[in-house]
Amino acid sequence: MEKLIGKILGNRYEILEKIGEGGMSVVYKAKCHILNRIVAVKVLKQEYSNDDEFLVKFKNEALSVAKLNNGNIINVFDVGQDGNISYIVMEYVDGKNLKQLLKTQKKFPVEQVLDISKQIAMALEEAHNKKIVHRDIKAQNIMLTTKGVVKVGDFGIAKAVSSSTITASGAIMGSVHYFSPEQARGGFVDERSDLYSLGIIMYEMVTGRLPFDGDSPVNIALKHIQNNITFLESDDVPLELQDMILKLTQKNPDKRYSGATSLIQDISYLQDGKKVHRYSYDEESDYCTKKVPTLKRDDFYQNAISKNQDDIEFDFEKKGRKKPSIVTLLAIITAIGLLGIVFSMRGFLFQSSKNTIPVPHIIGLSEQEARETLERAGLQLNVIKTEPNTKYESGQVTDTNPNEGIKVPKGTIVNVVLADSSKEKLTLENFVGQDFTEVEKKYVGKLQFKTEFIPSTEPTNRILEQQPSEGTEVELGSQIILFLSKNANDIPISVPNVVGKDASEAKGILSLFKVSESYKEDKEQPEGVVLSQKPEEGEQAKPKSTVHIVVNKYDRPKTITKRIVVTLPRDNEVVSVKITDQNSSKIIFNKNVTVSEVDGVLSVDVEGLQGETKKFEIEIDSNFYDTTEISF
Repeated sequence: MEKLIGKILGNRYEILEKIGEGGMSVVYKAKCHILNRIVAVKVLKQEYSNDDEFLVKFKNEALSVAKLNNGNIINVFDVGQDGNISYIVMEYVDGKNLKQLLKTQKKFPVEQVLDISKQIAMALEEAHNKKIVHRDIKAQNIMLTTKGVVKVGDFGIAKAVSSSTITASGAIMGSVHYFSPEQARGGFVDERSDLYSLGIIMYEMVTGRLPFDGDSPVNIALKHIQNNITFLESDDVPLELQDMILKLTQKNPDKRYSGATSLIQDISYLQDGKKVHRYSYDEESDYCTKKVPTLKRDDFYQNAISKNQDDIEFDFEKKGRKKPSIVTLLAIITAIGLLGIVFSMRGFLFQSSKNTIPVPHIIGLSEQEARETLERAGLQLNVIKTEPNTKYESGQVTDTNPNEGIKVPKGTIVNVVLADSSKEKLTLENFVGQDFTEVEKKYVGKLQFKTEFIPSTEPTNRILEQQPSEGTEVELGSQIILFLSKNANDIPISVPNVVGKDASEAKGILSLFKVSESYKEDKEQPEGVVLSQKPEEGEQAKPKSTVHIVVNKYDRPKTITKRIVVTLPRDNEVVSVKITDQNSSKIIFNKNVTVSEVDGVLSVDVEGLQGETKKFEIEIDSNFYDTTEISF
């Protein structure tokens, strides 16, 4: 992978340096030479580049995040293929992930915990509103910019749902330390599972430790299912925050927050010093005070396998209890890369089972050949689905459950997936120069288009570039990336941060936008600085659209005007009159006055702040004449 540094992917993205690595991919800092900006490029590892299943999961990340538009979610700009290199182009985040920060900072102040948690919840709110469940919320997937903005990433296993719940099927990816109980036992997973994981993150931030740990992933997963989260007196966590975390991490999803919106509201209340509804242990007695039944070790191993994947369950001492799937727990181990644990445990797990046989190798065989192979071994075949696959021919086995080599009782049903490579293909024409609307109409139902705009003097929606290029053979339904022309003012750009800056300076920074302002008083901040802005830093907005700023302005008492009336002596026709504000020693009036012109009465207006009392001294011809006191 280091050989990629200096390489240009897709004739556009120059790889600059490696900045991160995960189980499936390596992330690089890169430069986009078309838009002249720094981006992050996630490249699928070579060992997975020929694996259709991993390619699908890899592309799912781009498809999931592309639907989302939120300043707390890492944007996905592009997805592409350069030879045998599959990659996703994302927003570059200048900062560190939350796990890195926790290693150095150990635990965070309550105010920072609430701020970070609120931003994560806002990202989840956007995803959940689009029917996307992340399913892998963990500290490693939460980025913090140098300015404290949270960015949630790695939607690699996110799954769009068309109804309120989804069923966890296949291998579950992610870190077992943040799993919800329903994920650990292979149950129904919905938005509340993400909220559970957020609760674990909040616990980790406020205490400096994870609530559950163990010597194996299975052990940790069982603790999520069986054990309750506890706080130590030395943690010094406010009761209201403890209650919030306990509510988020209830075993029963129905006992948690119903959605991210209500959580955001409660966090805002805590930030404002308002009271929130205290969490009642009496209401939650089933999940807070009730002892969870103990898992019997012998029963766990002896009953690990049944005739159908959906029936593979734990056996608890207390009958009638819903039982978690051993297949799912083994999948957890696989997902986090600990294959050695699987093989070391395999013999121990099933050593007490009698008359067991290993599942034979049937990957790549036709359905009939696979059926005959299994029957000779005393097993049965069941086709659970057929899915597109370019690695195998139509009708060949691409996946099995249980996997090859796993020992199972005779008569066990082996579920298989068959390949379908019969999709019709077409050769791409040259789209460059055509109007996108016409191309979209022509290929409706045949191709999917992902568009990205480039500033240009060409007519809007004119196609400037395409990926893949002309002449490439693709399957029906494939996604084609088109780069369209657009007026620069119509292309959203990132809104800069002006909070804390002087209002006049802020308007200069926001020169590409229209600026509206309102006022609010905050005695703890300097007068004239920006207290908040909307859209916030990092959010996307079109040039010349309106950015609203709230400017700090101190409330001052009103100025009141009152009148001093002086009766002048008539000894002289012209007199010199001097009036002095004794509070400030300021001379208010100092003139020669013709007595007959004012009919012997001089009126002088004076000003003072509302609620203020002032004393004025009057001199005539340089001699003391009178004093008067005025309340404003």
